Amino acid sequence: MTYGVYYCAASEESAIGELLQVYRGQTLTSGELLRFGFPLALVEIEFADANLIDLDDPAQLIAHKTRPSIVASTQRNRTQELARRIFYAKADGISWWSTLVADWTNYSIFTIRDAVGANIRSAPVELTLARPSVAAAAGKLGIRLAKN
Repeated sequence: MTYGVYYCAASEESAIGELLQVYRGQTLTSGELLRFGFPLALVEIEFADANLIDLDDPAQLIAHKTRPSIVASTQRNRTQELARRIFYAKADGISWWSTLVADWTNYSIFTIRDAVGANIRSAPVELTLARPSVAAAAGKLGIRLAKN
């Protein structure tokens, strides 16, 4: 393996949407918000010193010899090759738009880079069906919430 990655999002809604996308067209129950018997949770992390390549910026697409169709590809070999090139260009990570909802911004932060200086900014917040960001993400993805 060349590097590890922290997959992050700019908003709760985006992080939750990426997690819940497999339930599109279904009804989400509180049981789906558990993993190995433990509740899923969000934490706010700041990467203050991270040198991120913004793949929503046309100049960055040109600089890295890529196109939006590669960034948004569902073919992992294409996106992983792009990430590998950016990693070897000494960036700390990548930001790009979600293929689920273009207003959502996601990040891949290369874990091997010491310069990113991850700072945890909040205590974990448990995901529940009552959390507004869960309802908002589910609504945008066509996921119904159970009436627990």
